[in-house]
Amino acid sequence: MNSIGKFGLLGVLLVITGNGTLPQADPGILPASATIAIVASLETLLNLEAVDKLGFTDPTPIQQKSIPLGLEGNDLIAIAQTGTGKTLAFGIPMLQRLAGLRGKGLVLVPTRELALQVEEAITDVGKAPGVRTAVLIGGASIVVQQRALAKKPRIIVATPGRLIDHVERKHVDLRDVEILVLDEADRMLDMGFIPDVRTIVYSTPPKNKRQTMFFSATLTPEVERLAVQWTQNPVHIEIEPDRVAAESVNQLVYIVTAEEKDGIFIQIQFCHLIHYASNRTIHSGDHGGIGRSRIVMRQIPIAVIWRIIPFTHVFLQ
Repeated sequence: MNSIGKFGLLGVLLVITGNGTLPQADPGILPASATIAIVASLETLLNLEAVDKLGFTDPTPIQQKSIPLGLEGNDLIAIAQTGTGKTLAFGIPMLQRLAGLRGKGLVLVPTRELALQVEEAITDVGKAPGVRTAVLIGGASIVVQQRALAKKPRIIVATPGRLIDHVERKHVDLRDVEILVLDEADRMLDMGFIPDVRTIVYSTPPKNKRQTMFFSATLTPEVERLAVQWTQNPVHIEIEPDRVAAESVNQLVYIVTAEEKDGIFIQIQFCHLIHYASNRTIHSGDHGGIGRSRIVMRQIPIAVIWRIIPFTHVFLQ
């Protein structure tokens, strides 16, 4: 991949063409005068072959808008759905800016799985010397994490509870955090992590002494209030989802108790198989419930199945 593909891939949208000429800059993205320097520094800091192997061929909308602003050191309040490329939207500016800073970057996420994904993505694309990372999550050895912290990582990806454990044990000092990212902020609010997050945020330097990038899938009043409190003169970015659901999909909601769920789900599945197999899909908000229902389905005697089938019309009505 040449410089055109590499640079366009990273979302800055100003590319150096094969003959060395600079195309017309998009004034809403980045001034042309800054382009060449940023190209050189990004190619030095990022493992662009690894980025290519990850399958990134074009910047996503959130990357297009967030990367240039993040590179300039702006605070961000970015609203975009999960799975839209947010990790590189904040990971690339963090890698770039940390090269010129003495402090470290901190990424707070709500779940262990997301923490591992974020750390992996940053590690895959980052190749700057000395940019070590550490993942601090529950369910993993705190001793191993302590050893990782002793190596002075430049980027820490953590869930709130485990990070507080390390802070209280004095394994990590947050006073040198210069770039703070809160990813999936709405989920952290829903999961009750905000008191822990607040403790962590106020353990970092004041907001005028750090860059804060705030990412969320939704912007509820509570999320917005926290974002305004923890950022300084933030730039607001909002990416509309392409579509929540196809117009041709009929969505039904059944309000049932936990005890009723397996039985109702089994009968709905029969409705689906008999009457809707060609153009309907049924989902459950509880993935564990789906798994249990499949197990129950395999255990139903054939005599019981034949008793259920005649009543499927009731649910269709």
